[in-house]
Amino acid sequence: MTSDLYGPGYTSLAGATSCTPCPVGKFSAVTDNACSPCPVNSYTDELGTALCTPCALGKFSNSSVASCNAFDTSTCVGATMCTDCPVITKRGLTDNDSDADTTIDASCVACPDDDPTTDENEAKFAGSGSEICVDCPPGKYKPEGGSVCVECAAGKQQRNNGCEDCEVGR
Repeated sequence: MTSDLYGPGYTSLAGATSCTPCPVGKFSAVTDNACSPCPVNSYTDELGTALCTPCALGKFSNSSVASCNAFDTSTCVGATMCTDCPVITKRGLTDNDSDADTTIDASCVACPDDDPTTDENEAKFAGSGSEICVDCPPGKYKPEGGSVCVECAAGKQQRNNGCEDCEVGR
């Protein structure tokens, strides 16, 4: 049964004579008389909201009242803020081989380290709050497990995600 006592973002108990705004981290749609927690990767930091705001790419839902983890946001409902993904992680379009399946990462995802079995430099890095992982700039490399790109010393050049002596004459 719909009551005239409440509207979007508000709730009322049976027999109530006034409405109560939904608390932060919760919302109430137009036809509901209940406040629901914001879904994963969305938040509200205001009282009485009808909708939760999605977290921007590079961020994950977080809350001082919910148990949230950047690498597993599946339990983080009722968030009151979005927080930057940590350094060397990203939250953006899912990395896959198919152009047809473009989805957004559910959680912050670690940037890959180099695969030592290939000659290609596959190590990637990302700053805090990134939506993509990128290659280190020329002349720099990311040590395995490292969080930043490191410059090669004089007389060395970047190769295979490390620095090697320059060849004679180069």
